[in-house]
Amino acid sequence: MIKALELYSGIGGFSKAIEGSNIEVFEAFEQNEHAIKTYKGTSINPSISQRDKKR
Repeated sequence: MIKALELYSGIGGFSKAIEGSNIEVFEAFEQNEHAIKTYKGTSINPSISQRDKKR
């Protein structure tokens, strides 16, 4: 199993595209709170964090 970190994940397109493969997204990061809500609703692994882009 390949483990991946998803940066700037948006609504989870990458996670959705790799479902059923041997790649597992273990953590995702996004800045937009609306995208995070969508990601959590569509991803099989809704482990996502919001990061402030100013840091």
